[in-house]
Amino acid sequence: MIKNIFTKLFFWYGKRNVIVIALITITLGIVGVYMKFGISTVTIDTALQSQKTVTLIRVGDMKQGVTALSILGTVESTREARLQTEAGGRVTAVNAKLGDIVRAGVILATIENSRERAVVLQAQGAYEGALAGGHLGVVSIDTATRSLEEANIGARNTYRSSFTTVDTIVRGTLDQLFSKPDSLYPGVVIDSKGQATTLNAERVALGKMLTEWKTSLDTTAKTNSPTELLTLADTNVRRVAAFATVLSNLFADGSNNPGAIPPNLTTFGPALTAARSQLDGALAGLSANRSALTNTAAGLSQAKISGTSGTASIADAQIKQALGSLRLAQSSLEKTIIRTPISGTVQSLTLKAGSTVGQGQPAAVVSSEGALEVIAYVTDEDVRTLEVGDTVSIEGGVAGVVTAIASAIDPVTKKIELRIGISDSKGTLTNGQAVTVSVASNTSGVKTNTVVRLPIVALKMTPEGAVVFTVDTNKKLVSHTVVLGAISGDTVIIASGVTSDMVIVSDARGLRADEVVTTN
Repeated sequence: MIKNIFTKLFFWYGKRNVIVIALITITLGIVGVYMKFGISTVTIDTALQSQKTVTLIRVGDMKQGVTALSILGTVESTREARLQTEAGGRVTAVNAKLGDIVRAGVILATIENSRERAVVLQAQGAYEGALAGGHLGVVSIDTATRSLEEANIGARNTYRSSFTTVDTIVRGTLDQLFSKPDSLYPGVVIDSKGQATTLNAERVALGKMLTEWKTSLDTTAKTNSPTELLTLADTNVRRVAAFATVLSNLFADGSNNPGAIPPNLTTFGPALTAARSQLDGALAGLSANRSALTNTAAGLSQAKISGTSGTASIADAQIKQALGSLRLAQSSLEKTIIRTPISGTVQSLTLKAGSTVGQGQPAAVVSSEGALEVIAYVTDEDVRTLEVGDTVSIEGGVAGVVTAIASAIDPVTKKIELRIGISDSKGTLTNGQAVTVSVASNTSGVKTNTVVRLPIVALKMTPEGAVVFTVDTNKKLVSHTVVLGAISGDTVIIASGVTSDMVIVSDARGLRADEVVTTN
């Protein structure tokens, strides 16, 4: 039947026209079917393909994975002395050099002080005169007793200070003229004119004497009488003074002979001169103390004989005035002598013999090696994430621990000081070195009363401010506005807006609120 219909259509309209019309009809039918049944499927597939996959993470867990806080710090010694000149003038002697290991009390340098020494000598004479004259007058027993007690204390102090002076001169100055001075076989390094054996033997003997003197210093000062202490100190000082005089004379003779003095000691003459002057001053002090003991003892005897008592006499007041003048002169002299108050290594020495310096000029830095710490400064935002006891990593593989956090902002740096204790047994770090410090997260979890630190990628900036996203039960993104703090590296502090138990999207890039997402 269909064949007959097509035969008639071919006859009526022509075979070609019928075929064309049939193809058009079939095509339109296919399109209609596709439009009716295929579009919804495509739309659904497209919608599914457009949904983004996000990763969710709890805020408290994200804090543990944050990059460690990186700050700059400076290595400093925990025991360091920065010395300055207290008087101006020409530097007459420099007794140390960079890298020297010095003991507490060692004289590093001396400024011209001939005038100050003369004033001290004059004041000593005035004091001794006041003592002698005062005891000829009327002095109370109480006053005479106090004077004798003061003289006894002065004698014991002079005994101790004499040891410090002698030890400093021998080990800090005279030893530079010997190789291996503390060994059993030292060697004098200048032309000794045939006295090498004697000088070497004397140096060994002096070393033994200083060791015994130091060992019995406190015991002897308590058990022996002041007069015995002064006699012992006088003997030791005179022995060292004689030794220094011999070396000084040999050095002076060798200065005119090429090769007699090592090149590194050609300018050592002023140091020897200063050492001899110090020993002369020590002997003068011992003599003054001996006179004071004698005079005060005589004054007490006279007072007991006369039987006087009560207030001090005018003569006693004159003695005190003279003693005050002596102390003032000694203080002025001490300002011309630069001593190290601690034992350690000379890290810096800016003074040169023969140069002229002013008051308050940096002179030297002495620090105790092996006791180092790092000083760093952090912002008030960063400090909220730190606690004493946090571990740190310092460049060079050195570990450290936060030992102190300042309670206020430094007025100069406008930051908060952080002190980090280190244990550098390998000597990796050097005093004064600038280092990078990485402060690790606290392994105990979220710190109490601290803000949250999150990666920057977890935030999205909008016209209303920064937001983080959470996902609701319908898989839609929900935005939460947060308040930002300081940015450090690839992290930022969140001052408010999130809690530790909030689950947020770890990467907010390309997302928008109310967007439907899938989670993994």
